[in-house]
Amino acid sequence: MIGLKIGIFLNSSSIPVAGGSFTQREAIVEALTKAKTTHEFFYFFYGNTPTNSVLPNCVPLKGKVLAWVLKNLYYFTGLSFFKKISPLNRALEKNSIDLLYFVEPNPQPVVVPYISTVWDVFHLYAPYFPEILNNEEWEKREKMYQRSLRKSSFVITSTNAGKEEISKFYLVPEEKIRVIKSPVIDALYSQTKSKSDIFKKYSLPKDYFLYPAQFWAHKNHFEIISALKRINEVYQKKVHVAFVGSDKGNKEYIKDLAKKAGVLNQVHFLGFVPTEDLILLYKNAVCTLYLTFLGVEGLPPAEAFVAGCPVIASKTTGLVEQVGSAGLIVDPLNHEELADAMISVQTNKKLRASMIVKGKKLALDLHKEKFAKRLIAVFDEFAELRKRWK
Repeated sequence: MIGLKIGIFLNSSSIPVAGGSFTQREAIVEALTKAKTTHEFFYFFYGNTPTNSVLPNCVPLKGKVLAWVLKNLYYFTGLSFFKKISPLNRALEKNSIDLLYFVEPNPQPVVVPYISTVWDVFHLYAPYFPEILNNEEWEKREKMYQRSLRKSSFVITSTNAGKEEISKFYLVPEEKIRVIKSPVIDALYSQTKSKSDIFKKYSLPKDYFLYPAQFWAHKNHFEIISALKRINEVYQKKVHVAFVGSDKGNKEYIKDLAKKAGVLNQVHFLGFVPTEDLILLYKNAVCTLYLTFLGVEGLPPAEAFVAGCPVIASKTTGLVEQVGSAGLIVDPLNHEELADAMISVQTNKKLRASMIVKGKKLALDLHKEKFAKRLIAVFDEFAELRKRWK
């Protein structure tokens, strides 16, 4: 197989505080930098290196604002001149890149064949959430996918449910959509010892449920507050939940709800935590909750499986596929169902042990080596086609 020069475009806006998007990028970069392949990778980004990994063949780009202006001029006029002179395209040509891989859903108009990534088409299902309704976010996402997906050489998503949605809504032939499960960072596999001082550091009780999710409305912290109230009233138990994630505008609302429901002392707002602490929070939790309305795949369930933590997740097509029988699936609009599931995991030791074992089996498929192998197979497909022109 003749090796190609493959560009890897990294979204410069992702930083550790961004949460799952940054962690996912770290895992993908880890996978690519250590992969065995004849292809040579070049990493393109605006600003500072947007990853903690040491990257070979870094190509920092200047002029992010100019790039935005040129992109919109190109879309408005259709004149290829504006596309060709963008900082990214000039760098692609200078480095003789054969194929560009967009690690995140942030495609740009480029002069080389490219591979797109789609995490979800959530905006089509739930346009009413403020994070989609406000700031023209719905329009931005829709334009992005309409402009980029059908022209992609390949489209990568993480579940078969996602594949069906992309084909259905954007008329992308299924033959060029590849389902590749996202990897998790090495640290989740390598760090096996739990440290009890994590309880002291975050003032947590011995038994707590973990919800690692930023405070967007669609992440559905609301339902957890309702479930805690039901557990207090019906089961006469005090269950604690640790919320991990940055505030995106909904945190104070959730705090107020918890206060009104009489459960504020059972909810622990930890904010953004370092990766090493998050791993320990997974390993010591009774269970990880993932009650989002977003439906293709969730990074927290994958990380929980690797860490040996049971999972309760939303009944959405993608999460049902991802979690399978390794977790409990609940209606994200039914707090009674959630409350009952939480009590079951907390009190039924056999159920919890079984969930951990099943999750560990799923985790075997999340190693970065497997991700790299599947992604490089897509690069190899393109390399075979690439032989047909100079």
